[in-house]
Amino acid sequence: LGFRKIVLKNKKMLCYFISDQNNQFFKQKTFIRIMQNISKINGCKIKEFEKNGLKNLYVILDKIDSIEKALNSLNRL
Repeated sequence: LGFRKIVLKNKKMLCYFISDQNNQFFKQKTFIRIMQNISKINGCKIKEFEKNGLKNLYVILDKIDSIEKALNSLNRL
């Protein structure tokens, strides 16, 4: 799915995209599909943060309290 890191913490799953926003991944159908599906999933949103002058995107999924729920949510993206 193009995530460089996934963190499960405090009943939330944080999925960090690769930090190079010029990467071809961000122009592919996979990324576009993920962006479209985020709005359809309850408790799912996308955020952006800046670190060392680079903008980074990540997806937040709420109410994830098990690996099973995490995998199900990732499959929905």
